Amino acid sequence: MIRLLVVHLSFVLILAGCGGESAQPGIPSRPAPAVPHIPGQEWEESESKASTQEQESEKGDEIDFLIDDLGSLDMEERDFASRQLLEKGDSAVERLIKVIGKHNDSDVRKNAAWLLGEMERQDAVDALVAALKDTNADVRAYAAQALGKIGSTRAIVSLNRAKHDPAKDVRIMAERAVRMIRENSRIQPPPAEEQVPEKTAGEPEKPVEEAKTPPKPAEVEKPAKTVSATEEARIKKLLANLESPDPRARYDAALKFSMIRDKRAVRPLVRLLGDASSFVRQAAVKALGDIGDKSAIGPLTKALNDPEENVQNAAKAALIKLK
Repeated sequence: MIRLLVVHLSFVLILAGCGGESAQPGIPSRPAPAVPHIPGQEWEESESKASTQEQESEKGDEIDFLIDDLGSLDMEERDFASRQLLEKGDSAVERLIKVIGKHNDSDVRKNAAWLLGEMERQDAVDALVAALKDTNADVRAYAAQALGKIGSTRAIVSLNRAKHDPAKDVRIMAERAVRMIRENSRIQPPPAEEQVPEKTAGEPEKPVEEAKTPPKPAEVEKPAKTVSATEEARIKKLLANLESPDPRARYDAALKFSMIRDKRAVRPLVRLLGDASSFVRQAAVKALGDIGDKSAIGPLTKALNDPEENVQNAAKAALIKLK
Protein backbone atom coordinates (compact mmCIF):
# COMPACT_ATOMS: atom_id res chain seq x y z
CA MET A 1 0.00 0.00 0.00
CA ILE A 2 2.82 2.39 0.93
CA ARG A 3 4.65 1.43 -2.28
CA LEU A 4 1.56 2.33 -4.33
CA LEU A 5 1.29 5.75 -2.67
CA VAL A 6 4.97 6.51 -3.44
CA VAL A 7 4.51 5.58 -7.10
CA HIS A 8 1.36 7.71 -7.29
CA LEU A 9 3.11 10.76 -5.79
CA SER A 10 6.07 10.35 -8.18
CA PHE A 11 3.70 10.28 -11.14
CA VAL A 12 1.92 13.46 -9.93
CA LEU A 13 5.25 15.30 -9.54
CA ILE A 14 6.30 14.29 -13.06
CA LEU A 15 3.04 15.63 -14.48
CA ALA A 16 3.40 18.91 -12.55
CA GLY A 17 6.91 19.42 -13.92
CA CYS A 18 5.77 18.93 -17.52
CA GLY A 19 2.83 21.41 -17.62
CA GLY A 20 2.84 25.28 -17.40
CA GLU A 21 5.41 27.48 -15.64
CA SER A 22 7.09 26.17 -12.50
CA ALA A 23 6.39 28.13 -9.36
CA GLN A 24 9.64 26.89 -7.87
CA PRO A 25 12.70 29.13 -8.19
CA GLY A 26 15.56 27.89 -10.27
CA ILE A 27 13.42 25.65 -12.46
CA PRO A 28 13.29 26.98 -16.09
CA SER A 29 9.88 27.52 -17.68
CA ARG A 30 8.88 26.01 -21.01
CA PRO A 31 9.38 28.26 -24.09
CA ALA A 32 6.28 29.76 -25.75
CA PRO A 33 5.19 27.89 -28.86
CA ALA A 34 6.50 29.34 -32.18
CA VAL A 35 4.16 31.16 -34.59
CA PRO A 36 3.12 28.59 -37.15
CA HIS A 37 4.73 29.06 -40.57
CA ILE A 38 2.35 29.32 -43.53
CA PRO A 39 3.99 27.66 -46.52
CA GLY A 40 4.29 29.99 -49.59
CA GLN A 41 3.39 33.22 -47.72
CA GLU A 42 6.70 35.01 -48.51
CA TRP A 43 6.50 33.94 -52.14
CA GLU A 44 2.96 35.36 -52.51
CA GLU A 45 3.99 38.72 -51.00
CA SER A 46 7.08 39.05 -53.20
CA GLU A 47 5.06 38.04 -56.27
CA SER A 48 2.46 40.73 -55.47
CA LYS A 49 5.18 43.43 -55.19
CA ALA A 50 6.81 42.27 -58.40
CA SER A 51 3.45 42.35 -60.20
CA THR A 52 2.77 45.95 -59.05
CA GLN A 53 6.24 47.08 -60.13
CA GLU A 54 5.79 45.35 -63.49
CA GLN A 55 2.44 47.09 -64.07
CA GLU A 56 3.95 50.50 -63.23
CA SER A 57 6.87 49.82 -65.55
CA GLU A 58 4.54 48.81 -68.40
CA LYS A 59 2.45 51.95 -67.84
CA GLY A 60 5.60 54.10 -67.98
CA ASP A 61 6.76 52.38 -71.17
CA GLU A 62 3.36 53.02 -72.79
CA ILE A 63 3.55 56.74 -71.96
CA ASP A 64 7.10 56.91 -73.36
CA PHE A 65 5.94 55.29 -76.61
CA LEU A 66 3.04 57.76 -76.89
CA ILE A 67 5.39 60.69 -76.29
CA ASP A 68 7.71 59.47 -79.05
CA ASP A 69 4.67 59.30 -81.38
CA LEU A 70 4.17 63.06 -80.87
CA GLY A 71 6.95 63.44 -83.42
CA SER A 72 5.53 60.90 -85.87
CA LEU A 73 5.28 61.85 -89.53
CA ASP A 74 1.89 60.11 -89.56
CA MET A 75 -0.69 62.67 -88.42
CA GLU A 76 -3.12 59.96 -87.31
CA GLU A 77 -0.47 58.53 -84.99
CA ARG A 78 0.17 61.98 -83.56
CA ASP A 79 -3.56 62.55 -83.07
CA PHE A 80 -3.95 59.23 -81.29
CA ALA A 81 -0.90 59.83 -79.07
CA SER A 82 -2.10 63.32 -78.13
CA ARG A 83 -5.57 62.08 -77.22
CA GLN A 84 -4.21 59.22 -75.13
CA LEU A 85 -1.80 61.47 -73.24
CA LEU A 86 -4.57 63.98 -72.53
CA GLU A 87 -6.72 61.15 -71.16
CA LYS A 88 -3.89 59.86 -68.97
CA GLY A 89 -3.60 63.30 -67.39
CA ASP A 90 -1.57 63.29 -64.17
CA SER A 91 0.24 60.03 -64.94
CA ALA A 92 1.71 61.55 -68.13
CA VAL A 93 2.59 65.01 -66.82
CA GLU A 94 5.96 64.22 -65.23
CA ARG A 95 7.30 62.66 -68.43
CA LEU A 96 5.89 65.43 -70.62
CA ILE A 97 7.66 68.01 -68.48
CA LYS A 98 10.95 66.11 -68.78
CA VAL A 99 10.85 65.78 -72.57
CA ILE A 100 10.32 69.53 -73.16
CA GLY A 101 13.96 70.18 -72.37
CA LYS A 102 15.55 66.84 -73.19
CA HIS A 103 13.99 65.15 -76.23
CA ASN A 104 16.08 65.41 -79.40
CA ASP A 105 12.98 65.77 -81.64
CA SER A 106 11.72 69.37 -81.71
CA ASP A 107 8.26 68.18 -82.80
CA VAL A 108 7.99 66.11 -79.62
CA ARG A 109 9.12 69.07 -77.51
CA LYS A 110 6.64 71.52 -79.05
CA ASN A 111 3.70 69.09 -78.90
CA ALA A 112 4.54 68.25 -75.28
CA ALA A 113 4.40 71.99 -74.55
CA TRP A 114 1.04 72.24 -76.30
CA LEU A 115 -0.38 69.32 -74.28
CA LEU A 116 0.73 70.83 -70.98
CA GLY A 117 -0.96 74.06 -72.00
CA GLU A 118 -4.17 72.19 -72.82
CA MET A 119 -3.98 70.52 -69.39
CA GLU A 120 -3.31 73.95 -67.82
CA ARG A 121 -0.62 72.47 -65.60
CA GLN A 122 0.78 74.95 -63.08
CA ASP A 123 3.58 72.48 -62.26
CA ALA A 124 4.83 72.78 -65.87
CA VAL A 125 5.45 76.55 -65.72
CA ASP A 126 9.19 76.33 -64.91
CA ALA A 127 9.83 73.84 -67.73
CA LEU A 128 7.86 75.96 -70.21
CA VAL A 129 9.70 79.13 -69.16
CA ALA A 130 12.97 77.29 -69.82
CA ALA A 131 11.59 76.24 -73.23
CA LEU A 132 11.34 79.92 -74.21
CA LYS A 133 15.11 79.62 -74.77
CA ASP A 134 14.87 76.47 -76.92
CA THR A 135 16.98 76.45 -80.09
CA ASN A 136 13.84 75.76 -82.16
CA ALA A 137 11.52 78.73 -82.78
CA ASP A 138 8.38 76.56 -82.96
CA VAL A 139 9.10 75.11 -79.53
CA ARG A 140 9.54 78.64 -78.14
CA ALA A 141 6.25 79.77 -79.71
CA TYR A 142 4.33 76.75 -78.39
CA ALA A 143 5.83 77.26 -74.93
CA ALA A 144 4.69 80.89 -74.93
CA GLN A 145 1.22 79.85 -76.05
CA ALA A 146 1.02 77.22 -73.29
CA LEU A 147 2.12 79.72 -70.63
CA GLY A 148 -0.63 82.10 -71.73
CA LYS A 149 -3.21 79.35 -71.41
CA ILE A 150 -1.95 78.25 -67.99
CA GLY A 151 -2.10 81.88 -66.85
CA SER A 152 0.66 81.93 -64.23
CA THR A 153 1.88 85.44 -63.38
CA ARG A 154 5.30 83.91 -62.63
CA ALA A 155 5.87 83.65 -66.39
CA ILE A 156 5.29 87.33 -67.21
CA VAL A 157 8.92 88.45 -66.83
CA SER A 158 10.20 85.69 -69.13
CA LEU A 159 7.39 86.29 -71.63
CA ASN A 160 8.22 90.00 -71.73
CA ARG A 161 11.78 89.04 -72.68
CA ALA A 162 10.40 86.72 -75.36
CA LYS A 163 8.67 89.73 -76.98
CA HIS A 164 12.14 90.56 -78.37
CA ASP A 165 12.73 87.05 -79.76
CA PRO A 166 14.28 87.02 -83.28
CA ALA A 167 11.37 84.86 -84.53
CA LYS A 168 8.17 86.78 -85.29
CA ASP A 169 5.86 83.90 -84.26
CA VAL A 170 7.48 83.78 -80.82
CA ARG A 171 7.09 87.55 -80.38
CA ILE A 172 3.40 87.35 -81.34
CA MET A 173 2.67 84.44 -78.99
CA ALA A 174 4.60 86.05 -76.10
CA GLU A 175 2.66 89.31 -76.53
CA ARG A 176 -0.63 87.45 -76.62
CA ALA A 177 0.29 85.28 -73.63
CA VAL A 178 1.13 88.30 -71.47
CA ARG A 179 -2.17 89.92 -72.46
CA MET A 180 -4.10 86.75 -71.57
CA ILE A 181 -2.41 86.43 -68.20
CA ARG A 182 -3.03 90.08 -67.32
CA GLU A 183 -6.68 89.88 -68.38
CA ASN A 184 -7.30 86.67 -66.45
CA SER A 185 -5.50 87.78 -63.30
CA ARG A 186 -6.63 91.43 -63.54
CA ILE A 187 -3.04 92.62 -63.19
CA GLN A 188 -2.78 95.81 -65.18
CA PRO A 189 0.19 98.19 -65.09
CA PRO A 190 -1.05 101.62 -63.96
CA PRO A 191 -0.99 104.21 -66.76
CA ALA A 192 1.52 107.04 -66.29
CA GLU A 193 -1.24 109.67 -66.19
CA GLU A 194 -2.90 107.91 -63.23
CA GLN A 195 0.21 108.10 -61.05
CA VAL A 196 -0.69 111.20 -59.02
CA PRO A 197 1.87 112.37 -56.42
CA GLU A 198 0.73 112.11 -52.82
CA LYS A 199 -0.52 115.37 -51.25
CA THR A 200 1.48 116.65 -48.28
CA ALA A 201 -0.53 117.13 -45.07
CA GLY A 202 -1.80 120.69 -44.73
CA GLU A 203 -0.96 121.57 -48.33
CA PRO A 204 -3.81 123.50 -50.02
CA GLU A 205 -5.34 121.86 -53.06
CA LYS A 206 -4.32 123.42 -56.35
CA PRO A 207 -7.00 124.19 -58.90
CA VAL A 208 -7.08 121.71 -61.75
CA GLU A 209 -5.92 123.34 -64.94
CA GLU A 210 -7.79 122.56 -68.11
CA ALA A 211 -5.77 120.52 -70.54
CA LYS A 212 -4.51 122.63 -73.36
CA THR A 213 -5.18 121.23 -76.77
CA PRO A 214 -1.91 121.09 -78.67
CA PRO A 215 -1.91 122.58 -82.12
CA LYS A 216 -2.65 120.09 -84.85
CA PRO A 217 0.36 119.26 -86.96
CA ALA A 218 0.06 119.40 -90.68
CA GLU A 219 -1.74 116.25 -91.80
CA VAL A 220 0.61 113.85 -93.47
CA GLU A 221 -0.71 110.90 -95.38
CA LYS A 222 0.38 107.69 -93.64
CA PRO A 223 2.13 105.22 -95.89
CA ALA A 224 0.28 101.97 -96.45
CA LYS A 225 1.55 99.07 -94.36
CA THR A 226 3.86 97.03 -96.53
CA VAL A 227 4.84 93.41 -96.18
CA SER A 228 8.41 92.44 -96.92
CA ALA A 229 9.10 90.12 -99.83
CA THR A 230 10.37 87.50 -97.39
CA GLU A 231 7.20 87.67 -95.28
CA GLU A 232 5.00 87.52 -98.39
CA ALA A 233 6.82 84.41 -99.62
CA ARG A 234 6.37 82.82 -96.19
CA ILE A 235 2.63 83.52 -96.17
CA LYS A 236 2.23 82.05 -99.67
CA LYS A 237 4.06 78.91 -98.57
CA LEU A 238 1.76 78.58 -95.53
CA LEU A 239 -1.31 79.04 -97.73
CA ALA A 240 -0.04 76.23 -99.95
CA ASN A 241 0.55 74.05 -96.86
CA LEU A 242 -3.11 74.41 -95.89
CA GLU A 243 -3.86 72.41 -99.05
CA SER A 244 -1.02 69.93 -98.48
CA PRO A 245 -1.76 66.16 -98.61
CA ASP A 246 0.31 65.87 -95.41
CA PRO A 247 -1.99 66.43 -92.40
CA ARG A 248 1.01 67.47 -90.35
CA ALA A 249 1.74 70.35 -92.74
CA ARG A 250 -1.94 71.42 -92.70
CA TYR A 251 -2.00 71.38 -88.91
CA ASP A 252 1.19 73.43 -88.54
CA ALA A 253 0.09 75.96 -91.17
CA ALA A 254 -3.27 76.45 -89.46
CA LEU A 255 -1.55 77.14 -86.15
CA LYS A 256 0.79 79.63 -87.83
CA PHE A 257 -2.18 81.55 -89.28
CA SER A 258 -3.60 81.67 -85.77
CA MET A 259 -0.56 83.82 -85.00
CA ILE A 260 -0.22 85.74 -88.28
CA ARG A 261 -3.97 86.46 -88.66
CA ASP A 262 -3.85 86.98 -92.40
CA LYS A 263 -7.38 87.09 -93.87
CA ARG A 264 -6.25 85.38 -97.06
CA ALA A 265 -6.27 82.15 -95.06
CA VAL A 266 -9.97 82.30 -94.17
CA ARG A 267 -11.29 80.33 -97.15
CA PRO A 268 -8.78 77.45 -96.99
CA LEU A 269 -9.23 77.31 -93.22
CA VAL A 270 -12.99 76.98 -93.62
CA ARG A 271 -12.36 74.05 -95.95
CA LEU A 272 -10.21 72.44 -93.24
CA LEU A 273 -13.26 72.30 -90.96
CA GLY A 274 -14.11 69.12 -92.86
CA ASP A 275 -10.61 67.62 -92.53
CA ALA A 276 -10.27 63.94 -91.56
CA SER A 277 -8.03 64.84 -88.60
CA SER A 278 -9.74 66.34 -85.57
CA PHE A 279 -6.53 68.13 -84.62
CA VAL A 280 -6.38 69.84 -88.01
CA ARG A 281 -10.04 70.85 -87.62
CA GLN A 282 -9.35 72.19 -84.13
CA ALA A 283 -6.34 74.20 -85.35
CA ALA A 284 -8.43 75.62 -88.24
CA VAL A 285 -11.25 76.61 -85.88
CA LYS A 286 -8.83 78.39 -83.55
CA ALA A 287 -7.18 80.23 -86.44
CA LEU A 288 -10.55 81.44 -87.76
CA GLY A 289 -11.44 82.78 -84.32
CA ASP A 290 -8.09 84.55 -84.02
CA ILE A 291 -8.22 86.06 -87.51
CA GLY A 292 -11.59 87.57 -86.62
CA ASP A 293 -13.31 87.52 -90.02
CA LYS A 294 -17.09 87.45 -89.43
CA SER A 295 -17.65 85.48 -92.64
CA ALA A 296 -16.46 82.43 -90.66
CA ILE A 297 -19.37 82.62 -88.19
CA GLY A 298 -21.59 80.30 -90.29
CA PRO A 299 -18.99 77.53 -90.75
CA LEU A 300 -17.93 77.82 -87.11
CA THR A 301 -21.55 77.46 -85.99
CA LYS A 302 -21.71 74.17 -87.93
CA ALA A 303 -18.47 73.10 -86.21
CA LEU A 304 -20.38 73.13 -82.91
CA ASN A 305 -21.83 69.78 -84.08
CA ASP A 306 -18.41 68.27 -84.81
CA PRO A 307 -18.14 64.65 -83.53
CA GLU A 308 -15.06 65.54 -81.47
CA GLU A 309 -15.45 67.49 -78.23
CA ASN A 310 -12.12 69.31 -78.64
CA VAL A 311 -13.35 70.82 -81.93
CA GLN A 312 -16.72 71.76 -80.42
CA ASN A 313 -15.02 73.58 -77.53
CA ALA A 314 -12.68 75.40 -79.90
CA ALA A 315 -15.68 76.47 -82.03
CA LYS A 316 -17.48 77.86 -78.97
CA ALA A 317 -14.39 79.90 -78.02
CA ALA A 318 -13.95 81.16 -81.60
CA LEU A 319 -17.60 82.25 -81.89
CA ILE A 320 -17.33 84.21 -78.63
CA LYS A 321 -14.44 86.17 -80.17
CA LEU A 322 -16.36 86.88 -83.39
CA LYS A 323 -19.71 87.91 -81.90
